[in-house]
Amino acid sequence: MNVIKKHLSVILAILPLVFIFALICLRNKLLSLSAYFPDCRFRSQTGLLCPACGNTRCVISMLNGHFITALQYNMIPPVLCILAVAGYIELFLSSAGIRKKLIPRNYIFLAVLLTATALYLVLRNCIPWLTIA
Repeated sequence: MNVIKKHLSVILAILPLVFIFALICLRNKLLSLSAYFPDCRFRSQTGLLCPACGNTRCVISMLNGHFITALQYNMIPPVLCILAVAGYIELFLSSAGIRKKLIPRNYIFLAVLLTATALYLVLRNCIPWLTIA
């Protein structure tokens, strides 16, 4: 059983490096694909930002290393990336036999996160400096 855990730890340690290497190698191709995405129909019809408005520009900014600009386009993808990295670190630590929780597992955290997300999505249509239109 220890051999399996040891191999799992090695695989989990190498996997992010492979993912980052693939992102670096395919970065230009991924960025060129964004030209094929259509404009937001909701925004063109109503003039308001939908929950997904800014996601493409946010991801493009993150791929280019402009994380502050990415947050200004839409905060949801960077927050999801942070949660995914924290979850991955928990998984890696667990495979190494270390029980450490980086993401709280309670309803209060979930309620605060969902409420903050809903408020952000509504308020970014009312307060111009919350987002780059």
